[in-house]
Amino acid sequence: MRPRSASVPGLALLALAATAAAAVGPARTGPEGAGFVAGGGPPGAVESRSPAQRPPDAGPGPEECPPPAVSLRGAWRPPTGHEWTDRLAPGASPAERGAGSAVRSADFETLGHIEVASVSRIGTRSALRCRGDRCVVCPPEVEGVFGYEFHRILLVRDLDGSECHRQAALEHERLHADLYAAAERRFLPRLRADLQAHLAGLAPVRTGRAGAEAVQARWQSGLEGVVAAMRARMDRETDAQQDRLDTEAAYRRWSAETEARCGPFPGPD
Repeated sequence: MRPRSASVPGLALLALAATAAAAVGPARTGPEGAGFVAGGGPPGAVESRSPAQRPPDAGPGPEECPPPAVSLRGAWRPPTGHEWTDRLAPGASPAERGAGSAVRSADFETLGHIEVASVSRIGTRSALRCRGDRCVVCPPEVEGVFGYEFHRILLVRDLDGSECHRQAALEHERLHADLYAAAERRFLPRLRADLQAHLAGLAPVRTGRAGAEAVQARWQSGLEGVVAAMRARMDRETDAQQDRLDTEAAYRRWSAETEARCGPFPGPD
């Protein structure tokens, strides 16, 4: 069974240590996306002069910015063991529960249940180069964790007396676990590529100290959108795959196969 309530709500963004300030934000859509934005000029103004051509009091230039980078790792760790519980969703059909599990087909009593959360703990590090009040806000580096985080597998205590039935229920829950692991392997490189493409559209922004925060807020919003969109796609696709394991017909088939191999299910009728 897959409890959707276990998902981490919203986008978890962790602020990391910055050279002078932290920031993330949206891809630039104007002509400034290809160059160095002069913060005090009109929209789309591009600074094209070399460091030698800029006046001494012009402040730092874009060449002082480090290249943006993306470093992501997956959250998945294979399930280990299980916990016992007295009862799970008694008397509810798969449709009534809204999620699946290993069940006894006669009364749809839940016998096993896996708890997994989708996670997106993404942090950014953005350099801010200043001389006096003249600053350059550099596109950020991005790092973090994305995918699915295993919490636990629960089995009803009725199965404690039958190793065969216990293993059958665990096997079913591990099928769910395998789908979560495969989804993370598919979507992690997709998110990495989307973030890299997004960062490629950002340019260093020249501004005063007071304007740096607004630049960083725009970048923050943009990167949050990239991560949230990929997380939503991953969850939709994974939920659809998980649901195909948990149809009423699949439950009845699993129940018949388990009883053929292990005998009648233990516990009350």
